[in-house]
Amino acid sequence: SGVDLIDNCGTGGDGLKTINISTIAALIASSMGLSMAKHGSRSVSSHSGSADLLENLGVNIEMNPMQLENCFKQTHFGFLFAPLYHQSFKKSAPLRKELFTKTIFNCLGPLINPLRPKIQLLGVYDKSLCKTMALALKALGVKRAMVVNGGGTDEIVLHDITHA
Repeated sequence: SGVDLIDNCGTGGDGLKTINISTIAALIASSMGLSMAKHGSRSVSSHSGSADLLENLGVNIEMNPMQLENCFKQTHFGFLFAPLYHQSFKKSAPLRKELFTKTIFNCLGPLINPLRPKIQLLGVYDKSLCKTMALALKALGVKRAMVVNGGGTDEIVLHDITHA
């Protein structure tokens, strides 16, 4: 429809057992008319991944493309469950959960949203990844991006310094 899609997500992997802030922020942003294309999965190292949170709210996380399009039209929000779109995520999920540590999938996930949003807010588990991930987003054609690490988390925080 000519509207730039937005994804806000994190790499996870900070090991701090935080709640899923980015999904709540995406729901709030969509309620204000922003087109949020949330790409995510279940938790590996936190209390709640985006899929876990949305499922607990009663959202169908396994929508087919037509259902997803209708959801966007009605709510400005759509969730793309990574294992449905990327077989490698589906096949690696049990091992990742068992390892209980960050893997390359933490960094890949935010970069492979099938809808290729042009605007992205990305939280990373280590501030040293900010520049690398920003350059990756640029190479992928993202028009506007901010890559952040706040207080050692993949979030923007108020209680400590947020690096971008």
